[in-house]
Amino acid sequence: MLYKYIALDSHGKKTDGEMEASSPVELKKLLRQEKLILVKASKKSKLSKKGGMFQRVKAKDIAVFTRGLSTMINAGVGLIRCFEILESQIQNPKLKEVVSQIKEEISSGMPLAACLSKHPKYFDKLYVSMVKAGEASGMLDVVLMKVATSLEKSEEIKGKVKGAMIYPSVVFFTAMVVMFFMLAFIIPKFMLLFEGTGVEMPLLTRMVMRASEIASKYWYLFFAGVVGIFYGMKKIIGKPKGKRYFDIILLKMPLLGPFVRKTAMARFTRTMSTLLNSGVTILMSFDIAAEIVGNTLIAEAILGAKDSIRDGASIYKPLADSGQFPAMVTDMIEVGEESGQLSEILEKVADFTEMELEEAVRNLLAAFEPLIILFMAVGVGILIIAMFLPLFKMSDVVG
Repeated sequence: MLYKYIALDSHGKKTDGEMEASSPVELKKLLRQEKLILVKASKKSKLSKKGGMFQRVKAKDIAVFTRGLSTMINAGVGLIRCFEILESQIQNPKLKEVVSQIKEEISSGMPLAACLSKHPKYFDKLYVSMVKAGEASGMLDVVLMKVATSLEKSEEIKGKVKGAMIYPSVVFFTAMVVMFFMLAFIIPKFMLLFEGTGVEMPLLTRMVMRASEIASKYWYLFFAGVVGIFYGMKKIIGKPKGKRYFDIILLKMPLLGPFVRKTAMARFTRTMSTLLNSGVTILMSFDIAAEIVGNTLIAEAILGAKDSIRDGASIYKPLADSGQFPAMVTDMIEVGEESGQLSEILEKVADFTEMELEEAVRNLLAAFEPLIILFMAVGVGILIIAMFLPLFKMSDVVG
């Protein structure tokens, strides 16, 4: 959400501007980081461009923007001029508007990292921290190129995860629709055939006929139930406690557990490698990595390790003691610590983990495909058997 705000600086001078935030509370927090005190805030419509309402900014758009910015800075183009050029080239209305706002803020003398932090919806903590480190070290172009590569890698991992789930989800949904269609429209025709025969229906047939009666009369409840389940799950997972329980269940599931853990490890090692290479401190890197991994239990292990490191412990030991990290990852981190090449080792571990993730995607698809086909076959088979049992009984009576 885009907010217009009025705030006071440390000298009591009134200032105004616009900032991206999920709520007024977050807006107040972001302004406090800029040493500003919020006085008044109001939501601003972001429909300044036609069609902007329906066009979202993708990670790929941010990656292309970042790579372009890095290339121009490396070529010696001034920062304000870079943003002017990028603004004219960007097609996405929302991103174009954000880039225009950042350009104006840079013109007023604000550092690039501070400008980006005002738009957390598009530039997350990882992005802002790396840009801040790049500005401090004078290697902004190099860091931005690493940010772009990190974004592309992250999007690649997300694509693999989504790709692994699309096929099983489509097949499962199709199976449910086929069975519902049979219950609601085909089985009632068999029921008309059986009426008045005087033959006692087997238990399985009676159960299926009852289910068919409910499905044909109250079909809308089926769809309402599906929507209700998805909505309920979304609400539960949206709460910290619910998300934690959901993550525990995911990690313990036979097929999904190893896949989820590998995904988290790929994100952790890639993020840590990128941050450390860019000059971000180890403690801040752990904070950011905890937000990136996507699993509450593993994030808790990372934050617990950060506290131990602050107290003087090595990096690998608290991670190993948490029980959430594979031995291969912690052993390699130990090697990196001892050799003084932690970021390089983490990059190699990230490459290896991402290769393992690709294999995990293939294994997951190979496991899910026969299971879902079996589920569909059993479900449809039960319906068919339930309808043919009375026919066999009727033939015996006639015989």
